[in-house]
Amino acid sequence: MAVKLLFLGNSNDANPDIPEEQRSPARTAALLAESIGEPVEVTMRNAWADAALPGLVEKWMLRYQPDIVLFKVNWYWYGYESVPAKVERVLGRVGSLPAKAGKRAAETPAIGHRRLFHQLRRLAYRFIGGDAPFSEQQVIDVSTAVIRKILAHEDVVLVVKGTATYHLDGEPAVADYRARFVRKRDRVEGTLAALCARLGVRWADNRNTGGLEHAGVEDGDGIHHDVGVQELMAGHHVRDLAEAWKAAGRQAASTREGPLAAR
Repeated sequence: MAVKLLFLGNSNDANPDIPEEQRSPARTAALLAESIGEPVEVTMRNAWADAALPGLVEKWMLRYQPDIVLFKVNWYWYGYESVPAKVERVLGRVGSLPAKAGKRAAETPAIGHRRLFHQLRRLAYRFIGGDAPFSEQQVIDVSTAVIRKILAHEDVVLVVKGTATYHLDGEPAVADYRARFVRKRDRVEGTLAALCARLGVRWADNRNTGGLEHAGVEDGDGIHHDVGVQELMAGHHVRDLAEAWKAAGRQAASTREGPLAAR
């Protein structure tokens, strides 16, 4: 029987512009199967760091009974500053119409995928700023609860992955944003890396990816990755998943002895 991988990812991993078999979850499963010498079945779920996430993860753990879990702590949760969100917060009802128009523009490929739109967005960051979906503390608290939910299933191997960039450019238009992002990143990922160390969980991040986390995005919306980078991401995921799997000396759930095999 196959090893079951629960892939807790983000919109990059569910990019509808890329065939499912070429997205990072499917490629991660295929490459992981080659690495550990066992077939791998992947279930991908899009994680969003609101208060409901820990409960959802518990339901997914019970429903899919994974052998191994990849939990990606999405930098977008605390690091993506939306200009429309700030406009709406500051101006209230007056700002709701321009805020909605800005969101629609970003979500419309004919507009949001153009280089000019990306440049204007960077200028808006500089002069207006933006609001992230969640605070650093919210992300830390929710992620901690998710990690503990998964670890309550003692037979499961867990890898937690920080997705923030560690290869920042020096573009003047977004220099202030970059500085804020670094502070947020270091707090969130530093706190969660320390937690994983205490709990004996494998932590991984983008320190050694050579900048792939921002490669291959300029032809789209400036955020989501193309097929080539999806493949590179899968390779990095597999490195950590395979090492954690082998270090744990685990087998697929169907081959385990005792009550766990009958779940």
